[in-house]
Amino acid sequence: MMFRGFHQILTSYSSSSLFRLSSCGKFFSSSVVARDGEAAVDLMGIASQVVIAKNPEEKLSLLLKGHQICESCSPSSLAILTPSNNSGVEYDAPGRPDKPELVHPTKMLTHKKLKVPLQIYLLHSLAHIELNAIDIASDMVARFAPGMPLGFACDWFEVAYEEGVHFQLLCERLKQLNYSYGDLPGHDGLWRAADSTKEDLVGRLVAIPLVQEARALDSKERLNKKMVSCADAVSAKLVEKICDEEIKHVKYGVKWLNYIAEQRNTSAKLLYQEGVLKYTGKVVGPFNVESRTEAGMPTDWYQQTVTKN
Repeated sequence: MMFRGFHQILTSYSSSSLFRLSSCGKFFSSSVVARDGEAAVDLMGIASQVVIAKNPEEKLSLLLKGHQICESCSPSSLAILTPSNNSGVEYDAPGRPDKPELVHPTKMLTHKKLKVPLQIYLLHSLAHIELNAIDIASDMVARFAPGMPLGFACDWFEVAYEEGVHFQLLCERLKQLNYSYGDLPGHDGLWRAADSTKEDLVGRLVAIPLVQEARALDSKERLNKKMVSCADAVSAKLVEKICDEEIKHVKYGVKWLNYIAEQRNTSAKLLYQEGVLKYTGKVVGPFNVESRTEAGMPTDWYQQTVTKN
């Protein structure tokens, strides 16, 4: 499967000539607040379109369009976004291609039962996770940006854009190994987790970036060892790169949970732990403490809700 819309992005990704992203959003140019507000409304509309789109290529094309709008905005603006006739969500679930076949998470077969190499199974699973991550980050913008500062929309569209790059890289690696995204089944467990928090921004921040994406940091060493055991150094390096880049996504979760805690005059730690208990029930160790700390996530946030494997 070839996604033409992101070809230029991937070509320049390694040199960072186009993909000039930073945790503070410094790749954006300055702009007047009025124009920022108009761009943000456009961004929320595009984010909705990303979620609705069935074709992954269309999702990627829309992400590029939104990225170009982001470049004209000033994410440091403190302007609060307000709903308009062009904002809001009109979907219950994301658009999906005809393949892969979606099954319940408990019905997923192992790579041995599917009769495919382990690295193919892992790469396909990661690609499916990234496609879901595109939709979830886009939904964060479409659903929760109204009432939040402009920087919130910019940050989470940036996350969606990066997930798109990850998805493309994984699809290209599958292609190099004579497979395609859609060849194996997938599940909608990640979207289910997001959907359970559709009316609760704090819950979404906790359940997705601070639990699900934080787990991606924890899985880095385990995934790397599995790829190396398959004698696939190229895939191992790719997975390591993706895991490292998830640090920023967790960092944004911490950033905006801290923002909400300050607005509510409460503790971000308390919001996190209440969200875990309500939506996930626990966080599972062992943890990549180094990466979590780099993302700004204090250990005392999660050590009291931990369950070890």
